[in-house]
Amino acid sequence: MSYQKITVVGRVGKDLELNPAKTVGKTSMAADCGYGEHKSTTWFNLVMFGKMAESASRHMVKGKEFLVTGEMKQGSYENKEGVKVNTMELIVDKWCFVGSKDDSGVSRRSTVEAKADMNSIDDIDVPF
Repeated sequence: MSYQKITVVGRVGKDLELNPAKTVGKTSMAADCGYGEHKSTTWFNLVMFGKMAESASRHMVKGKEFLVTGEMKQGSYENKEGVKVNTMELIVDKWCFVGSKDDSGVSRRSTVEAKADMNSIDDIDVPF
């Protein structure tokens, strides 16, 4: 059995784009690493589904700071020139605010959680 979980804290690079027909949201996030002359920025392509995408579309705007967790997925597509391009996307299953209070009045500790493509489990289903 394999398992991976990626956690990223960073700033949104562009407003989340929501495709209401598919209920899919996409954006990018920049995370800094290091300091001084050794500082570098890594960009992550974020993908969200369902109600999480709808909720995030109201809050994830360029420049706002968030924490996201999820799973990295590799994909590919063929560009206009017919060349195969490999991609990496972070499929987000949880996000929360980490910046200061924003314009909408949402506090630093507000959290939104959703599971992408998973069914909810009732307390009665838990065997312990």
